[in-house]
Amino acid sequence: PGLTAPRVPSTEMASDGVAAAGEPDGEEDTGPRGGIVLVPPCRLVVKATAGARVIGKKGESIKALRAASGASVKVLQDELPEALRRRQECIVLASCGEASSLRIAIAGILDRVFDRSGLPDPAERGRERPYVVDVIVPEKASGPLVGPGGERIKALIQELGCDLNVVREPLAGVAAQRRVRVMARDRETVDAAVWRLQEMLAEFILTEVLTPDQFELREALPTDEELERQAAAGEEVPVRLLLAQNEAASVVGKMGANVNRLRDVAHVSIDDAPPPFDPSERICFVARATLGDRLRVVRLVLGDLCVAKLARNEMEANGLVEGG
Repeated sequence: PGLTAPRVPSTEMASDGVAAAGEPDGEEDTGPRGGIVLVPPCRLVVKATAGARVIGKKGESIKALRAASGASVKVLQDELPEALRRRQECIVLASCGEASSLRIAIAGILDRVFDRSGLPDPAERGRERPYVVDVIVPEKASGPLVGPGGERIKALIQELGCDLNVVREPLAGVAAQRRVRVMARDRETVDAAVWRLQEMLAEFILTEVLTPDQFELREALPTDEELERQAAAGEEVPVRLLLAQNEAASVVGKMGANVNRLRDVAHVSIDDAPPPFDPSERICFVARATLGDRLRVVRLVLGDLCVAKLARNEMEANGLVEGG
């Protein structure tokens, strides 16, 4: 089902909720106390291009996923709130009453999300880059995931060997949901982390920290800032920052951590600078956000550059790098 009333917060975007393993069609879900194992759906936020790969030409890829796993697999695009579409993102949703089938579906989805074979430049296909995917969790899961003083998320990071970040901002345009960003240098670690998060969500349902209805995707009521931005549509002036090559690396950050944080606020890209600028220079392009959020990105960029400069000065003072 798609969105039928864009500004009504209760509008349902996806009806696929928590499935009960082994539950016959039409039988009422008795919940965790009834002994039924509840399997939460997996919801991933990916770039629109990755979503297109999941669908495949004439839908062949997504049909193959469904056939191989037995799970329901959907890619939500046009029915998503404008706040997500302007970021050129989509949601891939997989649900199934059998955990083993769901895991097969997730692995197949990630195969397509991380597929680099279509890149025209062979050097780009082989270039090392981090594997990053955002898992959607109910907002009420963020506290239990982080744990007191961040102890639980720290233990997870150590257990899995990857970076996990419960994004502070709610999922744009979607009610009561957040992103957990998973980032690692190898694909197997990302697969394991996504599944570990799914296991934890199932545990939260079993212990009644979460309820099945909290996995429904519903459009959020626009904030005042979003209404202001919508009213000014067509009048936005993108922000462009000229960066030296080493500055661009600082803005991107280790394994893309810094630029991904910026993308939680606005559409941000790091592009080659056109003539007459030096070929080594880069342009940080900021758009599709309110003026306040565009300026917030500028402040964050300046902060990253200052931190990088201070770190370099300290290394120079200790003789670890040459000055210049």
